[in-house]
Amino acid sequence: MKGIINILEFLLTGAILILAFLHFFPQYSIKTEWSSTLLGLSVIDTLNTIERLNKTYDFATDSGEFQSFMNKIYSPQYHGEPLVWWKEVHGLGSNSTIPYFVEGKKELIIDVIDIDGEFYVYSFSLGLGYPY
Repeated sequence: MKGIINILEFLLTGAILILAFLHFFPQYSIKTEWSSTLLGLSVIDTLNTIERLNKTYDFATDSGEFQSFMNKIYSPQYHGEPLVWWKEVHGLGSNSTIPYFVEGKKELIIDVIDIDGEFYVYSFSLGLGYPY
């Protein structure tokens, strides 16, 4: 009987010690916003790159050229993680579809183009998102 009491005392002491450690040294989990911030920064950088290459009008009117450019930058083999992208153009009469995303960022640029002496004002929105 003495052996069983010693074992029970040992198990009870172990349980008390484990609970004491969990109480005095709790497990903390810190959630950062790095993925959201990086996504927003990627959208701004890509939009600035498109503007500095003077490709805003070309990408606004030609979806194939836009897709080719975005595939070169954000395909998983180069970027390391899957992303979806879309564009929205207002003022030039083109339509676009927005893909499914869980988290996304979108930035807008307003551009003016001179076509045969006529000035056209349009907006070009670029969006990037995580598909899951």
